[in-house]
Amino acid sequence: AQGALVEGLTAADVILREDGVEQPCLVLANASRPRLALFVDQSLSMPPVWRDAGALDAFAEGLTAAVQADFPGAQVRVQANNNSRLWANLAAATHGDPTIIVYVTDGDIDGQPTPADEAAISNGPPAVIVHVTESRRADLEAIAALSGGTVAAEATSEAAADAVAGFLREAELPGY
Repeated sequence: AQGALVEGLTAADVILREDGVEQPCLVLANASRPRLALFVDQSLSMPPVWRDAGALDAFAEGLTAAVQADFPGAQVRVQANNNSRLWANLAAATHGDPTIIVYVTDGDIDGQPTPADEAAISNGPPAVIVHVTESRRADLEAIAALSGGTVAAEATSEAAADAVAGFLREAELPGY
């Protein structure tokens, strides 16, 4: 790997030799790097600060820095959307390979979940829903609970990034 991080190895994949003789080895940890899928609702109901492309980039950079402080090599994939179809967007995000989904929303949700949406969300990675206003918190808590995630009521991008990093520190991330 020439100094690069290699995920997915088990103890059986590693051979340790000393003077040409195989030595036993023990894997003490096998945590993978978190892979975050970041969705930011950019519909017109969102506060203007969250709809600005520059603010979105700044939040993504701040989130990446906050997460990588504890998890070097963590990846944040930004997937902005221009609608409030929270159920459908979360369900679609589970088809990628994220270990956690971060969804920034004002709580204005369009549509109702389909049984397929609910199944995908409950079987997918946890969602941290960053709630940037006070509306419909109970709905967001129900969605987050279905995913095994949480709601972080944060109005600023810095507080939101810290809340996501805090959730990751407490989460039981899958090993590789």
